[in-house]
Amino acid sequence: MVFGAEKDYDSLSTAACRGAKKSGGMTMGVTYGKGKDIYQKDADIIIVSGMERGGGREFVLSATSDCLISISGGSGTLNELVVAYQLGIPMVALKNTGGWSDKLADKYFDARQRLKVIGANTPKEAVESAFAQGSKYLDKFGYKAFVKPDSGLYILR
Repeated sequence: MVFGAEKDYDSLSTAACRGAKKSGGMTMGVTYGKGKDIYQKDADIIIVSGMERGGGREFVLSATSDCLISISGGSGTLNELVVAYQLGIPMVALKNTGGWSDKLADKYFDARQRLKVIGANTPKEAVESAFAQGSKYLDKFGYKAFVKPDSGLYILR
């Protein structure tokens, strides 16, 4: 799981990191700054972007992902989703969480209708949809992904 690593406070991203770690997943935090001093100390990998909020961190985070899941969200989330849209990376929005997720669930960004933001009603549905959409995305590049039985782990081969 790739997440936006925060310096100084707990967030939805750091909570998602904890959930992924609890399920046995590998986590990678992308910082907005120049150091590795982040709130979520048990991330497996830390990518230091050297860029401040509203800058390139969102691009690095989105471009690294195989599918994005948005929960609520402000301007940073919108920026990440727009980058994903422009790069053709699938997106899932958890409904009834507010912010950009509610505004974009089951909608297209523009009249070109290149890629729809898939709406999900529950966190479990969002993760399952992200695994399915991410697997299709990886197929375009010749990678194979699957969910390991009884673990929920997303494996790339």
